[in-house]
Amino acid sequence: MPSRRQIMSLTLLLLWLSLSLGLYYAVHKPFTSSEGLRLLQAAGQLGCAVVLVALMGGLGRRLFPLSILSPLEQVALQAALGAGLLALATLVIGVTLGISPWLFRLSGVALLIVLRRDIWSWLGEWRALKPLWASATRAGQVLALSSGALMFIALMFALAPPLKWDALIYHLLLPRVYLSAGRIGDVPWILRSGLPQNGEMLYTWAMAWAGTEAATALGWVLSGVALVGLLGWLSRILDARAAWVGISALLIGQSVWQGMAWGYVDWLVLLYGVGTLIALHAWCQHRDPHWLSLAGVMVGLGLGVKYTAGVLGVGGMAVILIRARRHKQPILAAFVRFVLPAVIAVLPWLLKNLILTGNPVYPLLFSSGVVTSFRLRLLQHAQVFGHPVGDTLFLPVRATYLGLEGAEGYSADIGPLLLLLSGLAGLAWRQANPTQRLAFVVMAVLFVSGWAIWAVGGRISSLLQQTRFYFGILPAWAGLAAMGEWGSRTQVWLGVRVRRLVMTAIGVVLALGVYQAVIVTLDSRVVEAVTGRISNEAYLRTNLGSFGLAMQTLPTLPQGSRVLSLYEPRGFYCWPQCLPDESLDRWPLDWMAYSSPEAILRTWREMGFTHVLVYRAGVDFLRHDNNRPYPLSILDGLEQTLPLLILEQDWGAHALYRLPTQP
Repeated sequence: MPSRRQIMSLTLLLLWLSLSLGLYYAVHKPFTSSEGLRLLQAAGQLGCAVVLVALMGGLGRRLFPLSILSPLEQVALQAALGAGLLALATLVIGVTLGISPWLFRLSGVALLIVLRRDIWSWLGEWRALKPLWASATRAGQVLALSSGALMFIALMFALAPPLKWDALIYHLLLPRVYLSAGRIGDVPWILRSGLPQNGEMLYTWAMAWAGTEAATALGWVLSGVALVGLLGWLSRILDARAAWVGISALLIGQSVWQGMAWGYVDWLVLLYGVGTLIALHAWCQHRDPHWLSLAGVMVGLGLGVKYTAGVLGVGGMAVILIRARRHKQPILAAFVRFVLPAVIAVLPWLLKNLILTGNPVYPLLFSSGVVTSFRLRLLQHAQVFGHPVGDTLFLPVRATYLGLEGAEGYSADIGPLLLLLSGLAGLAWRQANPTQRLAFVVMAVLFVSGWAIWAVGGRISSLLQQTRFYFGILPAWAGLAAMGEWGSRTQVWLGVRVRRLVMTAIGVVLALGVYQAVIVTLDSRVVEAVTGRISNEAYLRTNLGSFGLAMQTLPTLPQGSRVLSLYEPRGFYCWPQCLPDESLDRWPLDWMAYSSPEAILRTWREMGFTHVLVYRAGVDFLRHDNNRPYPLSILDGLEQTLPLLILEQDWGAHALYRLPTQP
């Protein structure tokens, strides 16, 4: 029992510490009160995202115990299953009974109470990261630190106001619309509301709990879960160092690590790619049909995020065909066990579209709902990029060195390590044990089948060329990269140790990648935004230019103003005051319907619009585009109409006009 003297000494020490530090920081304030509040807000939003993912993990653990797998593999698969179930339940309830922020909050509290033991057990599995650090060797630990640095930078972007194109068009706007309407359904002015939305359902939960940045933080946390699952599987199949190589090869691409923070859904597809890879490999190992069904569920939930996750289904059927024929198993029965759960998992989204629009894959394939044949042609229009032979046979190479974020064609930077290291994967075959060879086959089949679909789709549509549509095969590609590094360790060619060349190349790429990430961070001023050093408005102006200025001007318009956007699809920061031009077809449709500036202005006034926001840069691009999907005369009609409006603000790329009161 402590003596009175010890108690008094400790009390005096605490008082002295408090007094000394309190007096100093009362004068030398490390941050202002507003900055402190902003930091607390960011911490709260990240905390909400973590709790929501833990809830998903607990739900998955309650329903799907997967003790045969390593702890980190369980973490990923159970979170993926829980996320899918939560998303589908949200869809069913939102379409039938309706939703509200309070419903999400109360339901969240109830689920946390019911699943508390499962959640704690799921969180406890994360302790398995510690031995992976200890056994990674010094080189592996450097790779882990580099990957951690990229993830931390991505977190800063996730906790700042969102900037990226599709997030502002629909990924984050749809949850806001649903919460405002109190129901999930078809949104006619957002055609993409017909696409599957497992990701958007989860963002709706986060947004209802703690606002926009909680949704983007949720995307970041789920990305981390995907990485942990892949890390756990690779470390079990190979070793800890090879696993960190695979993670580094995946993360180093600028579009990949930044994509963790965008509020997109590509990383959720990647999570289901990890789940499909693990489940298929487990089926090949143990020949237990339950693993095949689980792989099918992973594919179906991935399809419920994005249709192009279907490449996982094709790859899975290829794996089934190869393994079933080798072991003389019934192929048809295996196909049914795999395909049926996938169809059931994606079916709610198809039924929702069928009931609301008459087209299960609305707004694709054929005219339905508000999608006319002209709008369908616009949606599918774009010139195919590249060479028909080179971009088919050598697609991974072309996607690597021609892929630039936001540029024509592949439109994503995936870094050089996936290509470089996977090209060495064959070195591992001789020294691999049966489990490792089995993993090699599964990864190779998933990757090559995805490559084939990507190559064919890219020749049909330029939209299907974009790398981000195929994030589902990146885990298999990263696994092949890890196997390439693992196989190179024993190779000595002409007295040169191949592993030294490989690790040198990896080190150079990581150093340049982290340097580039730091520069991007400094240029964007994202740390200042998250810490409250600059306002959100200043952050948006810095990164969005004229669009950011326009979004800050619209709220200052007279009360009751309504803004019609032309060639500006991003509506997140101005809805419901503005009506975004989500499919970039409002002007062509109006001009073809009325063919007169006066008639168009009269119609806009009758619809209640008072202002028009025009994205001039978009109009100029179309004017000089030789593959424009409609005649130049339609744009000439816009040039005839704009002088009849009253110019209020001109920011260069954007301009704001006021509708005159008289025709």
